[in-house]
Amino acid sequence: MIRFKYRPNIQILQLIGETIHDSSGPDNEGFIYGILEEESKHQLSRLALFLVCSTTDASGYRMYSDPTAVVAKNDYDAVRIFAEDMDKPGSVMCMLEEFANKISVKPI
Repeated sequence: MIRFKYRPNIQILQLIGETIHDSSGPDNEGFIYGILEEESKHQLSRLALFLVCSTTDASGYRMYSDPTAVVAKNDYDAVRIFAEDMDKPGSVMCMLEEFANKISVKPI
């Protein structure tokens, strides 16, 4: 996996802040961690960027954690990549970018 940091727009940062109430949200500079499969790095124009979070149910409430930007061809693929990398199930919250080749990231 290729790891990077991605800075979402202010509306997505607000969504993450309102939805995720633990320390796994954006870092102090507003970046979230991202992942990309090594074999996909030359196909970015055909891939999108999704916001995926792990979910747990507690006392009838769904809790979200570990917001991650995942480069994938669709939401099903994004959840698969997240689960393989994080070793826990995830759920797509939204599409961050329609074309992954247009995003600007900070390498880790």
